[in-house]
Amino acid sequence: MPKSTDQKHKYIDLIEFALANRSFTVQQALDATKMSADEFSAAKYSLFHLKGMHENPDRNKVLDWTLRPEAYFHYLSFLEFRHSVRAARKAFWLAVASICIAIASAVLTGIALL
Repeated sequence: MPKSTDQKHKYIDLIEFALANRSFTVQQALDATKMSADEFSAAKYSLFHLKGMHENPDRNKVLDWTLRPEAYFHYLSFLEFRHSVRAARKAFWLAVASICIAIASAVLTGIALL
């Protein structure tokens, strides 16, 4: 079963964690995002500007982590997409309610004319 749009991927959680905490340990990131060490290791190459100290860091050493611009802009796109889906859901249910009101109005008008 596919994830709903309200469920976030671990990478999104990691980006949000990095935006809230510029300096953190790998262990803090793992705990906050529920990622495995292997998942974090793979994600760090596409999400962060890496320096030598980031290659094999001690899990408990506090380091500064800088998001890549691409990761940040992809995150903004994700937020826009999520907002669009929620707005579309609201519009759908508003349209359904409008149709129901229109049908009820037509029925009541028909009854009143009898």
